[in-house]
Amino acid sequence: MSRGPVDAEADFGAFVKPGRFSHLTDPVLIFGECKTFGTFYDRDYRRMGNLAKLFPGAMTCFCTLKGELTRPEKTWIAVLARQGRKTLKTGQRKNPVLVLTGNELYGQFKIGSFTDDYPSQFSKLGAGAFLRGDLQEISDFTQQVHLGIESYDKWLEAQRGAPRGKRATQPGTPRP
Repeated sequence: MSRGPVDAEADFGAFVKPGRFSHLTDPVLIFGECKTFGTFYDRDYRRMGNLAKLFPGAMTCFCTLKGELTRPEKTWIAVLARQGRKTLKTGQRKNPVLVLTGNELYGQFKIGSFTDDYPSQFSKLGAGAFLRGDLQEISDFTQQVHLGIESYDKWLEAQRGAPRGKRATQPGTPRP
């Protein structure tokens, strides 16, 4: 039973081969929403959320050339990121969210390491994540740096300790 057309659109879609040190073996489908220096809007979050529902296992990506996201952008992308951390029956994450800002997008052209621009607690972690090329690890790293949310491991630990009915959302997490 169809409810009508679903508003699902992305600025790009790609199949990406996992890095040599990744635990994934199959190509990863990535859908991305891009802004040059503009702001992500409600329709962007809704469309990416709809794509995530239509393609379980696909990664969603928010790309901007800005140096950092606004507070509302962080809040709404964090909602999608936490929803995407749930696992499918295969054990794969439902829809990992990757956040790329100007730091990552311009980083390849920088003299020296672009991970030096991260706060000190993240620079070594970032260097390792990008060196290994594991998309889920990079996704987790960018969520911590750009959204200010807990690591996947800490989130998973909290989920395991939470009562059954409380596992779906974190306290104080807004819904899109």
